[in-house]
Amino acid sequence: MAEKSLICECDVASDLCNVGEKKMRGLVNASDLRKDGKVEGFRNKKHGVVHASCRKEYTRADSIKRFLREAFSEQQPSTSHGGPRLRSAEVKFDFKTIQQCLNNYLPPTEWGWNRGEDGSLTPVTTKDPVAPEAILNSIFC
Repeated sequence: MAEKSLICECDVASDLCNVGEKKMRGLVNASDLRKDGKVEGFRNKKHGVVHASCRKEYTRADSIKRFLREAFSEQQPSTSHGGPRLRSAEVKFDFKTIQQCLNNYLPPTEWGWNRGEDGSLTPVTTKDPVAPEAILNSIFC
């Protein structure tokens, strides 16, 4: 029965690399940086077997950065154009959602909507400034 690689957990039949204490410390450090949960399995071993290509890929700094970037992007809400994430794409709680979480079910006309003659709802508009004049004057574009 072939041994399993410590990194990819596949059978090691080719591309074999024996890992001693020094290389095991490198795997522990890489796992700490990656935060992938494999660190405890590495710490408990003094030697093991991995694929040479897996070890190189797992411990290289640019591979770790790419792994973290991809893991972080999977946690973020996706955008339709695939470009950089925008703050406007983040999930936000609006007044209605917060009130419903507090079991305060208000009719829409009590939280910023007007009912038209035909029964449709339209947002309440205002001529008030978006911020106090002092704050608006301190912003430069």
